[in-house]
Amino acid sequence: MHLAELVVRRSIRYRLKFRNGSGDIHPLHLHRRSFELTHVGLKPTAGVIKGAVMLGGYQDLSLDFDPDNPAATLFHWHPQLYWMSD
Repeated sequence: MHLAELVVRRSIRYRLKFRNGSGDIHPLHLHRRSFELTHVGLKPTAGVIKGAVMLGGYQDLSLDFDPDNPAATLFHWHPQLYWMSD
């Protein structure tokens, strides 16, 4: 799947929402920055700062981040679990 370009601005906090539509776990991280988990499933969280998380099978996750470290890419999919399954 190809997503449209996401352009962010400094000094604005953004929320990203992810839904894992498969039964497999997926590692998730943002390049060159940490983020605050705001929801795991239906459970709200606060103050949980992470650099990476594992998104469980059929799980929803929301996170907030501040774009304070400019870079060309924010995130991408890491399919290591599929590489190791062959």
